[in-house]
Amino acid sequence: MPLVLPLARRFPLPVHTTLSSLRAWRSLAHEQRKSVGFVPTMGALHDGHLSLVRRSLQENDLTIVSIFVNPTQFAPHEDLSTYPRTLDSDLQLLSSLFVVPPSQHPQPQPQLQSQPQSQSQPRTVAAVFAPTPEVMYPSGYSSAQGTSTSTGSGTIVDLPSLSQQLEGLSRPHFFRGVSTICTKLFNAVLPHRAYFGQKDIQQALVIRRMCRDLLVQYPEEREVHVVPTARAGDGLALSSRNAYLTPPERALAPHLYQALLAVRDEWTRNPTREVLGVFEGRMQDLGRRAQEEDVSVRLDYVELSWGDTLDPYEGPREGVVPPNLGQGGQGVREREGEQSLEVQGGAPVILSAALWVGKTRLIDNVILGDDRGIVY
Repeated sequence: MPLVLPLARRFPLPVHTTLSSLRAWRSLAHEQRKSVGFVPTMGALHDGHLSLVRRSLQENDLTIVSIFVNPTQFAPHEDLSTYPRTLDSDLQLLSSLFVVPPSQHPQPQPQLQSQPQSQSQPRTVAAVFAPTPEVMYPSGYSSAQGTSTSTGSGTIVDLPSLSQQLEGLSRPHFFRGVSTICTKLFNAVLPHRAYFGQKDIQQALVIRRMCRDLLVQYPEEREVHVVPTARAGDGLALSSRNAYLTPPERALAPHLYQALLAVRDEWTRNPTREVLGVFEGRMQDLGRRAQEEDVSVRLDYVELSWGDTLDPYEGPREGVVPPNLGQGGQGVREREGEQSLEVQGGAPVILSAALWVGKTRLIDNVILGDDRGIVY
């Protein structure tokens, strides 16, 4: 019988804590020829996570969510011990979520039709995988915060080609931990599709490359989906760490996204690195306001990067058209209320930044150019 967490009995949602239990569930899904969507999380769920879950519910017969605070992706100065662990409320959120797949939405009935139309059952989260570190790291682990055993550590997965830029410069430990845990989770869950948020775009691109390089079948590279960033009403990208912001800090936090949008607007007129001057000007304005509010703000990085290699954008590459709304053959596309620039034959450039507001590190990005090869 599958092992289920005691607290999960209050919710109609099985919580698997062992590999044997999870694999029994997955084998049954395979026998029933059900497609499986997967949303890996560290818990402390918010609407950003739920947007990923809703997307999976729309596209898969079964959706499973993992909740695991991965110790190998935290640096010594980071918040592993204090990272919010809210499994009870996470299960409550997931248990209340349901989606009627688009193809199953009831169609309007002719007024004189005598037979009522049957409605399909809405989809809900099928299961949660909430393992312990001992389950995920049977040979132990070595991290920036120490080792879990005296006998050393187990296998790691590292992709230096995409993990040493941007976030990798500030958090050199991070992507090795992410690549390793996602490899393990994919091997355990065997999902047909996996879902990540655009806010952590470098993470998603690293995982796609990992699936390609390691010939991963579940999921294949093209089935690692990036979902547009979920935002608060003032534009701040949703994150579990937003809970650390004090009220004065929270009031200033949306300026990061506003600065990115200002650069995107300037890019339509001048697709060169000169547009970063717009961002710098916005940060100077933010610094003055922060000083008035007695809030500490510090820019970690801002960068323009090619969407395929994450190398810095220095100008057009040979045979590659830089995205620029001011050239011919381009159009404007809308997705969920957010403008996306698209260029005929263009290559996307990612504008990304990280900003410390108080003791909280915020990250965000926008894509300049046709984003359909990245966000889908």
